[in-house]
Amino acid sequence: AGATPEETGPESDPYRCTIVWIGSGRKGIVGKKEYIQKKVLYVHGEELFLFFIGQNYQSQSKKDLRLKIEGANQLFIEKKYEIAKDLWLEIAQENENNSNINYKTGVTLLEASNTKLKSLKYLKVAVKKVKKSYSPFDNSIVTAPIDVFYYIAKAFHYNNKQDSAIKYLNQFISV
Repeated sequence: AGATPEETGPESDPYRCTIVWIGSGRKGIVGKKEYIQKKVLYVHGEELFLFFIGQNYQSQSKKDLRLKIEGANQLFIEKKYEIAKDLWLEIAQENENNSNINYKTGVTLLEASNTKLKSLKYLKVAVKKVKKSYSPFDNSIVTAPIDVFYYIAKAFHYNNKQDSAIKYLNQFISV
């Protein structure tokens, strides 16, 4: 009675936005209208639900990107690389120079099956901006952690570039 979902956005999108109105103005039910926005992120048939309450303070595309990153981060932390790889590729396409996003994209591709060779492209970008202080939960960070040296060494190894693999592995060990 109090909630009627209204779907927006094309069906072909990998995520959908649903706006749920709560409150009917009747006694005993919330008198003032509240807006709850629910993001449903579909990744390879699995649903990730991301909620936030409030008004539009950012543009819709920035919100969409932020929610994509949050969903991809959760999959990254849970080591669900196969599910996360397409989402990270999409995010990296929109943030070509962000070392943190390229790091997570590269690691995801490296750890997923059949995409190990593609990881080098993203890890090469990530290795340009590295910082020792790093939190995998902070989405505002634009630098990669020092672990990027280990992963780029691994990527070079898979690409049969042993000299470069040794160079970055030594750099990882010395840090």
